[in-house]
Amino acid sequence: MLRRPFHTSEGAARGLTEGRMRGHDLARPFAGVRISADVVLTHLVRCAALATRLAAEHAFSHTTAAALWGLPLPDDEDGLRPLHVTGFNGRQPPRMPGVIGHRSWDDTIRRVDVAGLPIVDAESTWLQLGAMLSFEDLVACGDALIRSPRHYTERPALSSVDGLARRLESFSGRGKAALREALPLVRDGSESRRETHLRLLLLRGGLPEPELNVDVRDDDGRFIGRGDMVYRGAKVLVEYDGDHHRTDIDQYERDQSRIERFQRAGWITVRVRRRGLAITPDETLERVRSALASRGDL
Repeated sequence: MLRRPFHTSEGAARGLTEGRMRGHDLARPFAGVRISADVVLTHLVRCAALATRLAAEHAFSHTTAAALWGLPLPDDEDGLRPLHVTGFNGRQPPRMPGVIGHRSWDDTIRRVDVAGLPIVDAESTWLQLGAMLSFEDLVACGDALIRSPRHYTERPALSSVDGLARRLESFSGRGKAALREALPLVRDGSESRRETHLRLLLLRGGLPEPELNVDVRDDDGRFIGRGDMVYRGAKVLVEYDGDHHRTDIDQYERDQSRIERFQRAGWITVRVRRRGLAITPDETLERVRSALASRGDL
């Protein structure tokens, strides 16, 4: 029992004395909650700990729900992002350090269970992010919500553009204007937050919109590979290389083999890393623009 979060009332019911629950080998992630001190307090563990304090009218919401849904949020540097909890029908959420509470009377928000935790439904979560995230990250989270699985092991899409549009139409909370601006740019196919940011950079720079993560074949119909952002007519491929593409040797070798196959088939590949997106975006735009122009596609 000690290696999972438990409320002190549960501990007492199982025979733990008050003195035992004050032991130095037990951490106190929240008031009235205990867990073995050697358990790493990840975001999921912290949510499980706080869940022992929640009532039936409570659910994790906002960025906390987004993380539990697996949406691509900005980095949480210290892993201690505050947990958001919404109380339905005006129910007061817990008041304690590390928790940001909200109250809602919106009966369109659904409370669902994911991994045993009460969470605001995925579409409502996106609406709640409207007043919290940048435009680029709202699009990235929208992309993640509607992403179709590419493999049977991947989860089904959590929503669709039409589903988000219907929920947004009746939404009256903060951030609606930002959400309305972001929704027309939400696309199925983006596989990461940075890929979405790169696509938006290309569009802001006046470049054509690429296809996203599609299979590409050579002139004889042989499969070459799948590209992040594909300009099929121009035979130009734009790839975002995250750190794992550099630090994971197997991934690096697979990438190199795939890029070589594209080159042999006459494709130009523009590879973009984090610096090219965050520090030198104008240079990145020029590289892609030059590649397209060299094929007469601009």
